[in-house]
Amino acid sequence: MSIKKQIKEDGITSTVTTTYSSITVKDILISISQKKAKACIEWIKNIDCEINNPIIAGVYFTGVAVASQLEDFEEIQILDIYEHLLEFIQFYYNEVPFKTPHIGFSNDLELLKDGDLIIDTTGIGGLSDDNIKSLKNCKIFLCENPSSDGSDSLLNKNNNIPNRLNICNAEFKGSINTYGFNSKTSGTMTLTINLLREAMTRINEIDGVLYSASNINFYEKILFKNMDVKKFFKSIDKPAVVVSSITPIDIDTILSELLELIHVEIKNY
Repeated sequence: MSIKKQIKEDGITSTVTTTYSSITVKDILISISQKKAKACIEWIKNIDCEINNPIIAGVYFTGVAVASQLEDFEEIQILDIYEHLLEFIQFYYNEVPFKTPHIGFSNDLELLKDGDLIIDTTGIGGLSDDNIKSLKNCKIFLCENPSSDGSDSLLNKNNNIPNRLNICNAEFKGSINTYGFNSKTSGTMTLTINLLREAMTRINEIDGVLYSASNINFYEKILFKNMDVKKFFKSIDKPAVVVSSITPIDIDTILSELLELIHVEIKNY
């Protein structure tokens, strides 16, 4: 998380102050992804099982976060159908140095069949039943559940994670479940956007606040449609919230408190 100070400047008049959070959108995204990674690592470490070939399916955002924290392996392979996300791994590494000596990357999902630890972060529309059936060497299968505490019936209907867990014959199986702000999905970006909305709601209720705004954008279009990883990271590296007020506002504390409300649970299957 950022350790910089909030930036303050005069508003339209000297009576009004504009305050920028030192916490950026990027800080929040990375913090949430690292919460997920920490929960995954703790769950895996409690399993007594020899692993030689860990494979993560999906880079964005959970996959690369888990890869950054996995220890005791010479190499971790990350698979993703989007080849340009290799650059995403490199940008993430600049923010969170990896504990693993080497990260391999491939867009060949056939490599899944060689893994004995498979972490599936592909979510809705991700790995197919055939992909899961190919996991003949899998001893540990951990799958991210895209549903969250506010998921609606249509999202739940399209969530095939229980089916993936049923199909996989691994001895140890679990699902990654992330909750917060009655969010419809557990996606890191979804949770981030909901956190920013909640922050603005709370800030606007403070006496002396004229209004608050956030650097909310459709970031995923930049990453997955324009396929511009550099622009994506530049876009999220901006103050998360800006406040116009006649009284001092500690935006960073509010954002940090909201981050604490996001929790991750690994459920054994």
